[in-house]
Amino acid sequence: MESVTFCLWRESDKGNWQKGSVLIPEGESDGEDYLIGYVHPTIDEHIEWVADYYEQDLNQQGKQLVEMIYAQKTLNQRILSEYGFSDESKRILDELKEMGYPVN
Repeated sequence: MESVTFCLWRESDKGNWQKGSVLIPEGESDGEDYLIGYVHPTIDEHIEWVADYYEQDLNQQGKQLVEMIYAQKTLNQRILSEYGFSDESKRILDELKEMGYPVN
């Protein structure tokens, strides 16, 4: 990686995230606020963001899927099909597996 504007990490024995000290030139931004704005620490915050971003509320089934993902429940093709993602399930599972998310 050639450059990093900010880096966050969390040590396994600590309950909070750490951030290194970076010198940002005056009038510049490291992009942290923009990127961190997409990190939603709670289910409710993510559901609210979805409703805002896509201008439609999630139905109960969509909320259940978000809850499963936040709980790191193992996903598979059958589950994704039940939630209406049968045509995209292989691609979704491949991407999740690449990220280290539990799939089977």
